[in-house]
Amino acid sequence: MAPTRCLPARTTPAAPPGVDPHWVAWTTPQGWLHVGTRAEFERSQPLREEIWGGTSDAPVEKRALDGGPWATREDALDAVCARLSAVRLQRHPTAQPGETVVGTLDGHEYNLMLGRGMLAEDVFWTAQQYDHGEQLRIVRECGITPRIELGGPRWLVHATGVGTMDGPRVMDTWFLLAAAPSGGRFELADGSGGTFGYSSDRSFGPFADSFALIPQLRQLGLTAVGDVTTETASDPPVDRGSPRCPQ
Repeated sequence: MAPTRCLPARTTPAAPPGVDPHWVAWTTPQGWLHVGTRAEFERSQPLREEIWGGTSDAPVEKRALDGGPWATREDALDAVCARLSAVRLQRHPTAQPGETVVGTLDGHEYNLMLGRGMLAEDVFWTAQQYDHGEQLRIVRECGITPRIELGGPRWLVHATGVGTMDGPRVMDTWFLLAAAPSGGRFELADGSGGTFGYSSDRSFGPFADSFALIPQLRQLGLTAVGDVTTETASDPPVDRGSPRCPQ
């Protein structure tokens, strides 16, 4: 379906002195989508410098994305982000980095490497230099809110009190739980093999992901619960890109 919205046009700064003004985007078989200069794309890069590329010195295979080159980095990012859909946070429990921002482009899913890493004049590639926050910032500037899957049905529950060894304690805290309270009560592990008992007066759900949860958080005046925040989410949240409005 064609996009039904456009993002406000932005003023694009000139390329800094000494930096190639021609920008391109490319993908790799390791599942990454990069944005960088034409010189970086043309540079022979060993697999060991690509995240999850192994230890080989064989060159990374790069496939240029059609539509470029673009005159500025901002133009390249706008063009790439406009084609993204199903943008979400992906966790990798046994890998490094442990979490990436992924999106679908031309029917294929890629991990997004849209930023400049730790050194602005050259793209860095190793997992230790993957800047998760930078990817989030870039897609949010392009009007995209990455979807967060909650790992199963979750209930938003308001706790009014908890039982402790020193007696009951009054609370005013919201939780995301895997089960709805029963009879106005729920339990959580105490970390020592036991549980704490909580009292509750309100619950909402179930919710499958952040996009279902965010409207409820906003209605309650909450800014964040767990990994889900409303402060940086579009209203309504959208996990696909859109073009810039014509100037």
